[in-house]
Amino acid sequence: MNCYTCGRYFLPEEAHLRRRVKTGEKYRKQYKSNNVELIQSSYGMRIVCKNCASYIDRLEAKKELMKHIGTLTFLCAVTLTALLFRISR
Repeated sequence: MNCYTCGRYFLPEEAHLRRRVKTGEKYRKQYKSNNVELIQSSYGMRIVCKNCASYIDRLEAKKELMKHIGTLTFLCAVTLTALLFRISR
């Protein structure tokens, strides 16, 4: 058995880790204007090695952080504005 991502061979006694990985992509074009109308990606659970699993986990953690960083930035800006407004009085 091989890692889905990098192709590394697993020894029979090694633990198999499963992660959600991109398995394909489909493009739908409109040929009149040559614009891409739809991009559809498909994902599936596949067996990966330890290195690839940790890389995928780091990417997922980064995505989660980036999802919430806008909210955190907004809250910090509101807090600083409120503090500055209170100090200036």
